[in-house]
Amino acid sequence: MKAELKNAKDFYKLLKFISQWQTEIRMVCTQNKLSIVTMSQCSTVFIDSELPSSYFTLYKCVVDQPIGLNLSVVLEALKHCTPKDKLRISTTEPKLD
Repeated sequence: MKAELKNAKDFYKLLKFISQWQTEIRMVCTQNKLSIVTMSQCSTVFIDSELPSSYFTLYKCVVDQPIGLNLSVVLEALKHCTPKDKLRISTTEPKLD
């Protein structure tokens, strides 16, 4: 899976919003989209977010693939990004069983 966003700050804001309710998420990459579905730890908030492949400047996902993220770690790494910064996401393993 390879993806590139031309505005890293927007992706940061999405993850920051989700982090109000959940500290770890699972994104699922498919051929046409990247989706994030999660529920708050107290089961009162349900988040269903989809980013279509057209949202990215580059998007390639041959096989459906889950990607786990620890939001605390990712947000710390992205907190100083600006709207002009690009973000590249890639995986090297097709899937862990």
